[in-house]
Amino acid sequence: MSKFVWELSQPSTTSRELRELVKTYLPESEGIFAAKLLQQRGITPETAVSFLSPDKYQPTPPNAFGQEIKLAINRLQQAIACSEKVTIWGDFNPDGVMATILLYSGLGKFWGDYLDYYLPSRLEAFHGLNKSGITKLAKQEVKVIITCGIGSTNLTEINYAQELGIDLIIIDHHTPPEDRPEVVSILNPRYFIETHPLYHLSAVAIAYKLLEGFYLTCQQTSPPESLLDLVGIGLICDQVELKGDCRYLAQKGLQQLPKQNNPKTATRLGLYYLLQKCQQSGDRPTDISYGIGARINAVSRIYHDSNLLVQLLTEKDSKKCQKLAHEVELANARRKELEKNTLSQIKAKLVFIDLSTTSVIVLADSRWEVGVLALIVNTIAREYNRPTILLSIEQEIARGLGSTLNNLDLDELIKSQIKLLTGFSGDTSAVSLTLPVANIDLFTAAINQVARRKIDNFKDPTLAIDLVITVKELGRNLFKELKLLEPFGIGNHPPKLLLKKCIFTEIKTSNIKDCGSQNIRYQKTTFFIQDKSTQNKFPGVWWGHSSHELPTDTYCDLVVELDYSYNISQYEVRLIDWQPTGENNYYQLNNDLGLLDWRNQPQQPQQSDILTLNQCPSYWSDITQSYQEAKEKGQQLALAYHQPTQTQAIDIWYQLIGIAKYLHRTGKSVTYQQIQTKLQISDRTLKLGLETLSHLGYIITYSEEGLQITSHQQSTLIPQKYLDSFLETLTEELFQQQYFNQVPLNIIQNFTISLI
Repeated sequence: MSKFVWELSQPSTTSRELRELVKTYLPESEGIFAAKLLQQRGITPETAVSFLSPDKYQPTPPNAFGQEIKLAINRLQQAIACSEKVTIWGDFNPDGVMATILLYSGLGKFWGDYLDYYLPSRLEAFHGLNKSGITKLAKQEVKVIITCGIGSTNLTEINYAQELGIDLIIIDHHTPPEDRPEVVSILNPRYFIETHPLYHLSAVAIAYKLLEGFYLTCQQTSPPESLLDLVGIGLICDQVELKGDCRYLAQKGLQQLPKQNNPKTATRLGLYYLLQKCQQSGDRPTDISYGIGARINAVSRIYHDSNLLVQLLTEKDSKKCQKLAHEVELANARRKELEKNTLSQIKAKLVFIDLSTTSVIVLADSRWEVGVLALIVNTIAREYNRPTILLSIEQEIARGLGSTLNNLDLDELIKSQIKLLTGFSGDTSAVSLTLPVANIDLFTAAINQVARRKIDNFKDPTLAIDLVITVKELGRNLFKELKLLEPFGIGNHPPKLLLKKCIFTEIKTSNIKDCGSQNIRYQKTTFFIQDKSTQNKFPGVWWGHSSHELPTDTYCDLVVELDYSYNISQYEVRLIDWQPTGENNYYQLNNDLGLLDWRNQPQQPQQSDILTLNQCPSYWSDITQSYQEAKEKGQQLALAYHQPTQTQAIDIWYQLIGIAKYLHRTGKSVTYQQIQTKLQISDRTLKLGLETLSHLGYIITYSEEGLQITSHQQSTLIPQKYLDSFLETLTEELFQQQYFNQVPLNIIQNFTISLI
């Protein structure tokens, strides 16, 4: 039975241009389904070409990193000239591992034995640099460390490395500190504005850009494109937003997988055998999340060491690769069993928690392994619609991970309690942390108190549905249309399909077996579905569930994903959720106009039938009013605003003070709208700001031409309460603007419809 409210957004018309474009890729198709998905995701006919075809996209050159990449390349060239030892310091997540392999493979020809890599064990260290590892490398006379996905915030460890004579090149994509660390170079795309095409790069993609730039300076005849398969795997596994160069690199990487899946053309035998294991268990090789990604994740979670993966993907001996791939497959099977058991234990604890008074779920247990928690935390956050932190207790220390949703900044939330922690790293949506067991209760209470100020209430969790289809429409043609939008990830999720009034038949449950034919305590339920559209049945699978959970004599509505199983060579649906027909736990949004998502695009197409909202909203009413205006004019509404340039309330206050001084000095007048546009704030907040200026001694007069500052009594001191009130309102507005800039389009669309 469903725990979700289903949300269905279905435009009444589909762009003819998009349908025709889809048909150029799939001549045998009508192009309706792919065109609907593109339209729902705010992709126009103009932007669809580069979205679907990486060869039509203009990638960003590596020199976009400016002086930082020049400094990194110069230091690497110096290391070659001086025969200095260089170590690649990886991380044990898939992105960090792929970045390590990429740099080790791509730089190996220049250093030979002078190049090495270091991957800490999960049991010995947490994410980031650590002193014991640095000490070990210093004893080996290493002179340069290149990090992969870590290091930006490890200021103590950076200073320690410098004391030992080691230079650092930091490759990281997590939130950087306010002040640049004292390192040779820091390549972190978070220093770019959010609209920059490199902003969402993960560690492996940044490493590729470094390698690309390095090869150019070394006058290599061939760019490192043979390594793009590693980039694609790392990007998709790391669940970054696949926009700009991220999507381009992921697409180019996926294009190389067929080559790696052929023993005659594979350049990485280990990847070939890994892809074979995927196919033998039914996973689609290009479905990274369920296939390769799950296996890569499993290695460090089960064996607590990712060195096996580096060996697998760099080894040239076929027999060794087969043996290593077998070990990876065993780890993946054990991972499923551990996930199931840990998930059951977590849900048993949640029974005793009052969710009506809980803003952030924080749970800890000595039975849980940190590696397995990393695979579960997002599931709990999604199912219970709460930011979630899961901790593994070992003696007096708790280590764990957090995941958030609804664009609540988890990084900021946890940093508010940084004094209670002994270790922390992460970004806005996912974090890793350590703290004394004695601090858990205090941390839980404090973080919930802070979160309650940011979250008004929790609605039932929602499940967004993309298309309504019938059983007759399932199969090869639909699969090819959906596949056209790959790779899927954040901002471009796998399409969820709604099938109405279906019957389950031939329901069977079995425990899966590992590659050694041993039963694993992880169930899968297979079934067939039928509806009135055809007499034919269509196969499906429900992972982690048993047959008694499905009815056999009741009409049901289903939410599924369409997939292809390689081991039985058939298309099948992957069941996501279901409910008896007629329960009406979902609603269709009859959005005749639809909303277009042009947020943070450098240029928007000019179309007369589209109304654009150019200023970032602060309130839902800003969107509903624009929506109503578009509706009255018979236009579509495009969200065409950008992330506000100022992100701190105090900076906007200083800017307002500067405007006041300028107007007082020049005697000029400006309109409300001009100041609003300059500061990117709402009318309400601007009024409060002007009132605060009045209390500071500025005399403001209003006329038809606008407002003027006629005098300033400099001796007047502003009462702190007025400034505090303005800054508090401004901070809340900035938070709202950040929300409207990042929230998925379907949520904006659904909530807007519910308001009007």
